[in-house]
Amino acid sequence: METILSRDLPEKKSRWDRRPHPGRLILQARDRQIIIGIYSYRLLSSDQVQGLFGFHCLRRVNSRLRQLYDHGYLSRSFLPTTRGSGKAVYTLGPQGAKIIAEELGLDLEAIKRKMKGVGQLKEFFLSHNLDLNRVRINLSQAILRKPSLKLETWINDHDCEQTYRVIERGQEVNRRFRPDGYFRFWQDKRLHSFFVELDRSTMSSERFQNKVHTYLEFARLGFYERRFGVKSFRVLVIVPSVPRLNNLKRAVEEVTSGIFWFTTIEQTTREKVLCPIWQRAGQSGLYSLLGSGEFST
Repeated sequence: METILSRDLPEKKSRWDRRPHPGRLILQARDRQIIIGIYSYRLLSSDQVQGLFGFHCLRRVNSRLRQLYDHGYLSRSFLPTTRGSGKAVYTLGPQGAKIIAEELGLDLEAIKRKMKGVGQLKEFFLSHNLDLNRVRINLSQAILRKPSLKLETWINDHDCEQTYRVIERGQEVNRRFRPDGYFRFWQDKRLHSFFVELDRSTMSSERFQNKVHTYLEFARLGFYERRFGVKSFRVLVIVPSVPRLNNLKRAVEEVTSGIFWFTTIEQTTREKVLCPIWQRAGQSGLYSLLGSGEFST
């Protein structure tokens, strides 16, 4: 009988750990695009990578992501689930940080510090960021499909955050401004600017009203114009259900009107997101993101 040495046995893959001997990997141009994309989005699921980078088969994208993970270009975690395998969530790995430093000319240690925070996100925030990325991908692809539109920028929540000081009751206090995202695009010669708030029904109406006051204050005191270079914006509030939409819309209308726009996340598909699916605080009817309605100081 032939004796099979243990080193001749194929390595069993663990979904939790990198393979100690993953073999040779030749980094392709698309691999670099994936690494840069994951850095830009902070984290992506395999189906999001598939949609963004033109893989025709989910099995192929899973195989390539596994190779990039085993070679340290990506890190990953899994969302908990009550049945089956949890969804894999990919973030930048230590070797990927070197690629970002080379490709984008950024400081390697600063990249590592930034991605360390992403790797420590809890389950709720992982799911929240995946939903945000779903909206971002659909918006970006919808804009890309229209020749008259051009996406200028998308800034994530971490990079949007700003602390500013105001005088309250004779004392100087700090305010924290952190939307879920900010983007803007050109429609011919007109610039449209938006903040994004992805609601998951965890915030009371009163707390959301406080957030509304912060938006208004941030603009009124000139912090928005100094930070983003323009005077006008809208706030897109994306909610999980119609009842939640109605509740938040009423709460906002007690504070302001016009600049807060609402829709449900199921409506934010690539085909619909720019269309008249949006309700405006203080207004009736449905509106398109290509219409008017900005706030201006």
